[in-house]
Amino acid sequence: MASIKKSQLYDVIEIAENKKLAELTRKYNEDKARLIQKLIDKHGLEVSLKAVHKGLVEGQKMALAIVEHVPVAHSSLRAIAYRLNISPDYEKWKSYQFNEANTRENEEINELYYNHMSDRDDVLDAFTKVKALVKQARSAGQAIPLLEEIGFDLSDLEPEEVLTLTTTDVRKDLLGLGGNR
Repeated sequence: MASIKKSQLYDVIEIAENKKLAELTRKYNEDKARLIQKLIDKHGLEVSLKAVHKGLVEGQKMALAIVEHVPVAHSSLRAIAYRLNISPDYEKWKSYQFNEANTRENEEINELYYNHMSDRDDVLDAFTKVKALVKQARSAGQAIPLLEEIGFDLSDLEPEEVLTLTTTDVRKDLLGLGGNR
């Protein structure tokens, strides 16, 4: 008999959890980018950033030309040529520079980060409680109304077919397991 399994409910919960965490992270990254742009604008740093980017892109091209013709080991030329992540697209490069900004150095970004982590922890706690609810239920059938009451859409769940294994006549003496009976 086919029925919905608890494992299917856990899958739905995990998908919802990952979606919510991704949404929080996206919002945090957008808010952080706005704050960083505000700091760049406040201190008039856009022109300097563009100059640094242009210099890095040109420097990488020159280093690549040198490294192609002269063997170098572990040097700054090799690092500039191959290891630095210098996107030719200025906006992409700028975004990458501040992606993992040190939040301790700016009070506003620090506060934003801690608020994000607090929200993230709250979401994780809520989903842990939902998983515990499913675990405590005697069956998936008992957990389904509780999940629907919380707001989970389970309308797409299809009962899983129970697979039965067929037994065949196995020559135990060929297995070498000591079961020659």
